[in-house]
Amino acid sequence: MTEDVERPILWLKNGSEVDARSAFACWRTFEAVLSLRPNHFRLMLAMARGEWISDEACDELHKRYLDTVMLDGTLTPLAREVLVSGARDTPSGQVMVCPFLLTDPTEVVVLEQIESETNGYLYRLLRDRGDHQNDADPPLGRRNQRTL
Repeated sequence: MTEDVERPILWLKNGSEVDARSAFACWRTFEAVLSLRPNHFRLMLAMARGEWISDEACDELHKRYLDTVMLDGTLTPLAREVLVSGARDTPSGQVMVCPFLLTDPTEVVVLEQIESETNGYLYRLLRDRGDHQNDADPPLGRRNQRTL
């Protein structure tokens, strides 16, 4: 692990050196995609592995995941590296495991700190949005309830 002025750098299991915070966010995003839209996860994994997917699927993924899928139908380099390092095929289906190669206890501490910071940020975001339940911009997850 190296650290560049508050930007910790860690290694992924495929040997790539990455900004730990960005890779952590990417990892958690892929976990969510796998849980909520497994077909999208499978398509992005196929892209990461260099497999062909249809132009229509590329267009749909690009529209939904602008920060991950580029206009030319490829993944951003970070997304590709995180997927290659963390996606696993198991007898019960695909899973996303920790993509980081943690060889030293200080690297584990860095990752735990990033997770704690991320959880704190999400907690504050949701808490603050919950204070405005009567506003025109309802909290996440309630936006569609008003239109039903």
